[in-house]
Amino acid sequence: MYQTLSNRLRDALARHIQQHYGVEFVIVLDRPPKIAMGEVASPVCFDLAKRLKKAPRILAQEIAAGLGKIEGIARVEVAGAGYLNAYFDRAAFWEQAWKEQGGEGQKQRANESLGKIIVEHTSINPNKAAHVGHLRNAILGDTFVRMLRAAGEHTAEDLLPQIRVPTLIVAGEKDTFTPAHLARTMQKAIPGAELLMVPGGSHVVPIEQHKLVSERIVQFLKERVET
Repeated sequence: MYQTLSNRLRDALARHIQQHYGVEFVIVLDRPPKIAMGEVASPVCFDLAKRLKKAPRILAQEIAAGLGKIEGIARVEVAGAGYLNAYFDRAAFWEQAWKEQGGEGQKQRANESLGKIIVEHTSINPNKAAHVGHLRNAILGDTFVRMLRAAGEHTAEDLLPQIRVPTLIVAGEKDTFTPAHLARTMQKAIPGAELLMVPGGSHVVPIEQHKLVSERIVQFLKERVET
């Protein structure tokens, strides 16, 4: 999926440059050093500037403004002295990637393969006398098992369609506590909800990628919440 979107961007840039500047270019694409800078970046404007005797950043601004919609890419922005940074439509990207990998089938197979789960918590040394501390540990262990069982059975999924406020769901791609497929399910169930799926993020993605998450929240508030 990543390569597919990269090729779409490459073709769109090559076509735009040919049509508007009459120059054929082999478009080079790189990955930015930070995800906050987008998924793909191109330095093509620097080479184009040498041909056209024009400032790279001005060319980048012209191209970004006139490039038009590219399927699967949310926006193209100008960065630095003239880079073109592309930001994928991340919700659509991970949704498609999930489908391509047979996501629902994998989820079903994973659930079927779990079988019985054993939680080992209390083990009294048979060579020593038992005391009240062993009883305490047994109670704590049994309580923990009951909590896990209750957590597995609890769901508020039927309440999600009743939410009527602007909702932004922030999730990590590699979150094992609240898996990515649950975040996608929430987005579909909540009317008008948006999803920020952070590549490589875990359950603490707001800490891991605090700048990216903060910027997205600010953008969401500006677009969806009246002031």
